[in-house]
Amino acid sequence: MSYGVEIIDATPKWIEIPFISIYLVYGSRDVLIDTGVKSSSEKVIKILSGRDFEELDYVLTHIHIDHVSGLGYLHERFRGNVYLHPRAVRHVSNPSKLWGSAKEALGEFAELYGEPKAVDEMYLVPVSDGMIVPVGGELMFMYTPGHASHHISIFHKDSNGLFVGDSAGIYIEDYGYVIPTTIYPCRLDLYLSSLRRMRMLKPSILYYAHYGFSEDGWRSLDALYNTLLEWGKAARDLDNVEEFKSYIISNDEVFRGIYSRLDDYPLAKLLVDLAIKGVFEEVNRDPGVVG
Repeated sequence: MSYGVEIIDATPKWIEIPFISIYLVYGSRDVLIDTGVKSSSEKVIKILSGRDFEELDYVLTHIHIDHVSGLGYLHERFRGNVYLHPRAVRHVSNPSKLWGSAKEALGEFAELYGEPKAVDEMYLVPVSDGMIVPVGGELMFMYTPGHASHHISIFHKDSNGLFVGDSAGIYIEDYGYVIPTTIYPCRLDLYLSSLRRMRMLKPSILYYAHYGFSEDGWRSLDALYNTLLEWGKAARDLDNVEEFKSYIISNDEVFRGIYSRLDDYPLAKLLVDLAIKGVFEEVNRDPGVVG
């Protein structure tokens, strides 16, 4: 990749499709956007060991296990500041509650990802909305709640790009399609508001955690926003989440093609099902959330 951004595949071996991407951003201080999981940390450390640095800064888009459980293991090898949402600090310095929640939500998949290791609080730097730091060139943090209350996205000035974490969907490059990351439980109103805020930046590139990057930029944000409005309006007229899922499969040809392949990838199917449930439950909580 150009603009001083390098994509690193942090997918562990047991996931058979490219699924977790993290990003090394070069500057006066190099920074890693998200860290992947414990079970891929040795692979990532090997890749990073070929670079010309001994220290490295980190940014966490949020602290769901697939974004953070590799941090403590990477940080032992490459020390540096960790930029994160203020609400995430205590869970990174003491990840016991985070680990318990992950096991409850993901079951065996959490064990396969691996247990996170604590990072000393002296390295943790809480960020404010709109804060700019001179790492990785220049990064600007923005709060983008919805998928998670503590989610941040990161604007990279040099590439006019936005590292979206899980705030803007799962990018399926082969189909040019973005699946919502409205994983139950979520806040759909905040998710939609965050998409609108990100759209105002008019990014040229979106850097997805799942998976890769899209040069459709803000157009991808528009497409996801419209998908969520369509899904939400359909959910208001249906009685249960299974009817809602059947409606989406029947009426969205591209989604139908993607979903038909997921039986071979149980983790991906679980996450997509939870995203559908998230929309359905949110619309039932507040039917006006989609207008």
